[in-house]
Amino acid sequence: MLDLFSRTTFLLVFCSIPYHLCQNPTTCKVPTVPPIIFHDPIEHAGVWYEYSAYTPGIIDYQCTNIFIPLGAGIENGVPYNWTISFRMKVPNKDPECIGICSVSNITGDGVRASATWFPDFGAFLTGSGPGKAPSLANVRYFVLYMDPFMQIVYRCNNASGDSCSQPFFFVNIRSKPTEAMPHLATYINKTTDNVLAPYCFSSSNFTLTDWTSNIPPCLPQWDANYTDCQNLIEKTRQKSSFDVWSAIKRMHRQQQRLLHLV
Repeated sequence: MLDLFSRTTFLLVFCSIPYHLCQNPTTCKVPTVPPIIFHDPIEHAGVWYEYSAYTPGIIDYQCTNIFIPLGAGIENGVPYNWTISFRMKVPNKDPECIGICSVSNITGDGVRASATWFPDFGAFLTGSGPGKAPSLANVRYFVLYMDPFMQIVYRCNNASGDSCSQPFFFVNIRSKPTEAMPHLATYINKTTDNVLAPYCFSSSNFTLTDWTSNIPPCLPQWDANYTDCQNLIEKTRQKSSFDVWSAIKRMHRQQQRLLHLV
């Protein structure tokens, strides 16, 4: 009988192979709520580009995440206006421009609690989009890994008790994939393999986000289509209790001091 440490070691060594070959219903469940990954939530600020994703049946083009801090008390995390813009492949049409607008509170335990306005994906996927107006959903995302260059984020699309039967994973990086140096692909894939090995997923399960097709960038009409999201952004900003940009500068100075001590 393997103890917890031995089981984890076994998974890390042997489970970085494709999910369908490694899945074990007793040891390789994807938890609805994964282990805590502590980090500074202000590190999310700015632009992240989707490098790859595990979202079966969905192909993304030029997916860009933008996090604009709205200010908050440090103990309660940092609230953001988080927008996602991308193009999505739909039947018999050019890739459609999709916008997702959120007000998301990110805490130091890696949880993104988000009030998110999603478009009518069903209408887009059947080729009859844009369909209904964006609808509100309360969604939790979890940061599984974070460093200055990349992050791995998880959302459970269909929970079954304490395990997730339909996990979605996203790998985001700080530079556009078309501009990233070739050797970084090895780093991204190895990191993805190591982080997701306990869940019997690997980088081979992911689909690279398309940044090479000659299609125009996606520019959603945030003000026109996401009025409710914009109203919540303004209310959250008005409740802010400290200067976020001063906090970012302070964190940067602390990092620089630590670099000199190493």
